[in-house]
Amino acid sequence: MFTAIENALYPVVCDLNAYLSNYVLVFLLIAVGLWYSIRTRFVQVRCFGEGMRRVFGNLTLRGEKHASGMSSFQALATAIAAQVGTGNITGCLRRGDACADHTAGR
Repeated sequence: MFTAIENALYPVVCDLNAYLSNYVLVFLLIAVGLWYSIRTRFVQVRCFGEGMRRVFGNLTLRGEKHASGMSSFQALATAIAAQVGTGNITGCLRRGDACADHTAGR
């Protein structure tokens, strides 16, 4: 069943890909980007300095705690731990039963 659907859709997708890949898509992306920039009065340029201040404004390398109660190192360690943990979970889900054997101590 899926093979019949794939065989029916494959030529359509190939034709659409051939049509869009000849600079039509690039032109549309640039046009839409300019349209939104004009509509928002170039917010990405106007507020660049404020964005940098908000992201890096109170960054210290001395490890002092901020008003939120977390040091810069603690925030970095938490972010890295979240990424590594998500990667481990994803790796286990992709391997399937091999991970169940590993976590069971076998």
